[in-house]
Amino acid sequence: MLMRRGGRRAAGVLVSGGAMLALAGCGGDGEGSAPDAAESADPSKVQSLVLPADDFPAGFEVQEIPADQLQSMTDQILEETKNAEITPASCVQLGLMPEHVDTSDVGLAVATSGTTNLGTAVTTTSPSMADQRAALSGKCAHLTVKMTSGAAAGAEGTVDQKEVPAPASRADEALAVEQESTSTVSGTTTETKSLLGFATVNGYTVTVQYTSLNAGDLDRAVFDEFFVSAVDHVADATS
Repeated sequence: MLMRRGGRRAAGVLVSGGAMLALAGCGGDGEGSAPDAAESADPSKVQSLVLPADDFPAGFEVQEIPADQLQSMTDQILEETKNAEITPASCVQLGLMPEHVDTSDVGLAVATSGTTNLGTAVTTTSPSMADQRAALSGKCAHLTVKMTSGAAAGAEGTVDQKEVPAPASRADEALAVEQESTSTVSGTTTETKSLLGFATVNGYTVTVQYTSLNAGDLDRAVFDEFFVSAVDHVADATS
C-alpha cells in the first residue's frame, strides 16, 4: 500500500525522499506472518546485492541518500504509518510492524526520471507471498487511509490494487501488483499509479517499485525489464 505526502509514500513499500524500503508487517485478514530467512541469507550482504546504478534503465538518475538521512526519514514515516487508520483494518496489520527498522540491513537503490520513480530493495525477510496476495485481494483490493499523527496528520487517501502477471525471472516466487492511489493533503488531491514487484531468491527478498505522477508515463516494459534485472542480479550473486 502506498500513500503519498509531498515527496513521500508510506507503508508496505516505502519511498521517502527518493529512498525505497521494504517494511515487514503487512498481512491479510488478521493472519499476517513472516517466514524465517533461509540460513544462507546474510544481512551484511544485502547492500552488495542491489542492482548497480549502471544497470538502471536509460534516462533514470540514481540518487545518493546519506545513511543518517535515510534512517531518520524511515523512523518518521514508520511512526506515522503505525498510527494511521486503514480500512479494512485487517488488510494491513499495523500492530505487527516493527518498532524500528535498521536501514543498514536493507540494500536499496532509487532513481528518478521526470515524474517517475524507480527503485529496488533487497532484504533477508519479508511477509510470505501468501500474505502479500491476501493483503491486496478480496476486500483488501480497495483501501482507505487516514494519517492521524506527525506532519502527515489529516492526510487522507485511497488505494485500489490488484495482482498482475509477474515477468519471468529466476525468482523462487514472484508477485506483481498494480496500484492506483489518491491522496488529499490540505485540500489538494494527487493521483499516482504504481507497479510493484516482490520476489524471493535464495533466501533474500527483492522488491521493485515503479511509480508515476502521470499514469501515461508508466511503461510496463520498463518495469518488467527492471524487475527481471534486479531479481536475476541477486540470483547470480547468491547461486
